[in-house]
Amino acid sequence: MTTLLPYDVESARERIAEAARAVEIRLGPNALALAAARLPIRLSGGEADLVAAAVLTVLGDDLRQAQAAWEQGGAALRTCLLPGCTRQFDLIASVSGAEPAREIWSSAGWMQHRALGGAACPDHAQALWASGQHVPQWRREADDDIRLVCECGWSSGEVVFRGHGITLWQAHALEVLRSP
Repeated sequence: MTTLLPYDVESARERIAEAARAVEIRLGPNALALAAARLPIRLSGGEADLVAAAVLTVLGDDLRQAQAAWEQGGAALRTCLLPGCTRQFDLIASVSGAEPAREIWSSAGWMQHRALGGAACPDHAQALWASGQHVPQWRREADDDIRLVCECGWSSGEVVFRGHGITLWQAHALEVLRSP
């Protein structure tokens, strides 16, 4: 699988400067006088367009190379929503129907849960959701009281933001999985 590294700004700066230096501009007498005095020279619209086109060509090439590397790597891995579980599946392969790059990235048995905004691996999905006993849903108790409740009767209590309720349910799920 191809790994995309963070954008190399220094390398891009060098390539852009090289492209800009390759642009040929004919300077008139006023611009030559400014250059001799070491003062900045303002480019005309056409000259600025030439430099901008050179810069955009470099950036466009970088974007196309990044896209090609992503397409070649082709994996968008999603991790099980339960803390501590490192199992993953390849979302792109799952949606496209293609085989994942690695067998362990298969989406077989994974279950998506909209209320939680994530997916559980086959083991956790089976243990928590197959019985229907630990399926969480968002419930509005009052105008300003929204909570995540579980079929087993557990409730997050009032939450201020979605991530708080999801984290509390994850803790609940871990407790359920630890109990005999």
